[in-house]
Amino acid sequence: MRLLIPAIILFLCFPAQSEELSRLEIISSKSQNKFIFSVEVVQSEEELATGLMFREKLADDAGMLFLFEGQNIISMWMKNTLLPLDMLFIGGDGTIMKIARETTPLSLKVISSDIPAKAVLEINGGMSDLLGIAEGDVVYHDKLLNTGS
Repeated sequence: MRLLIPAIILFLCFPAQSEELSRLEIISSKSQNKFIFSVEVVQSEEELATGLMFREKLADDAGMLFLFEGQNIISMWMKNTLLPLDMLFIGGDGTIMKIARETTPLSLKVISSDIPAKAVLEINGGMSDLLGIAEGDVVYHDKLLNTGS
């Protein structure tokens, strides 16, 4: 029992990072520029609840893609998230519907898609502005099939 409690504490404080990364592309609707990210895809309840919490760094070309069933109003927060993030809310057809820029680390403020969305891509805060990623740009990923669903 003495060994179990420290192991549980370590698991809660430093959740395992997904080792599986996949390619995600964003195509600018204005310039047709292509931006490529290496993302972790989360779908399980545990992964959805944890996200990027406790991470101290995120590579410039890295991100986390949250996939949800159907299209709904999506609410996120920054509890235990140490890095400022840009949250890109994505519709079922892959279109970026809304961008919440430079979210506040450790905040409990709810960040909402305001309109139905299928997915959220989290990248480093400020990266959307730096690259010129905007609402209306299109996201392509194997698990986010751009079929309008």
